[in-house]
Amino acid sequence: MKADTRKRILDAAEATFAEAGWVGSTTQQIARAAGVNEVTLFRHFGTKEALFGALVGRFVEGRKELIEQAISEHAPMEEVLTRLAERQHRTMLASAPFLRTMLGEMHRHPAEVNKVVQETARPVREQMLGLLRGWQKQGKVRAGIDCEVALDLFSALFFGQAIKASCLEVRYSTDEYRALALDVFIRGLKP
Repeated sequence: MKADTRKRILDAAEATFAEAGWVGSTTQQIARAAGVNEVTLFRHFGTKEALFGALVGRFVEGRKELIEQAISEHAPMEEVLTRLAERQHRTMLASAPFLRTMLGEMHRHPAEVNKVVQETARPVREQMLGLLRGWQKQGKVRAGIDCEVALDLFSALFFGQAIKASCLEVRYSTDEYRALALDVFIRGLKP
């Protein structure tokens, strides 16, 4: 029941933030949209900032486990990147309206949004950097590649397409896009 309540609050918060932005959204509106009282919202998340952080956390959710599994299984780089890309891309496509709002909020409230995004995404980012650097040490990634730049490029490939697909007509499927983007990215990494 708690997981269901938490999900309802997150879904309501995502829709409210997407429509009204950071300042325009109130915890009272979000609680009402979730069908809970404000006390329940605060019991689950504590603050509006923490709730926003939990929404950002949806984008990195599951990646930590995928990376840990890949490391323990010694999975091939291509397989790991494919799994990570699928999870990240599908999550971004499903939440494109919230992502568009978050982009706007980064310009209007950069300190607040940046703090939440950095705190939420940093652990998984560090883990992914470690994975890329490990592959680099093993000779699977070219020595001259800056792994931080490569990681940002990986994320941008799917973030940008999710935004575009949410507001413009595209003549290809998301699966076609993801397959080609991954192919180009992986070929660019290899020695």
